[in-house]
Amino acid sequence: MTRHPSLAIRVLLADNVSRLRRARGWTQAQLARVCGLTPSTLGEIEQARINLTLAALKTLATGLECRPADLLIPVHVPTPPEGPRAPGLNST
Repeated sequence: MTRHPSLAIRVLLADNVSRLRRARGWTQAQLARVCGLTPSTLGEIEQARINLTLAALKTLATGLECRPADLLIPVHVPTPPEGPRAPGLNST
C-alpha cells in the first residue's frame, strides 16, 4: 500500500519541524509561542495531521530561523564509512 503524496510531504515537514525545534532545545509550547500558534496546532503539525498554508509554513520557518524550503527538504544523515578495524578487534 502506498501513502498519499500529501501524507509523505506532511511527514517530511513534521520530521523537520520536530528536529529543528529539538536542536534548539525548545518545547512545542515554546516554538508555538514564538510562531503565534497554539501548542495543540504545533502538535498536530509534528504528528503530520494537518496541511499547512504557505503563510503558516513561512511563519514556522521564521520561528525556526530557516528558509521555508528547509522544512520540505529531506535530511540525510550520513552513515560512517566502513573502514579498517582498530588493531586487536576481532570480527567474530
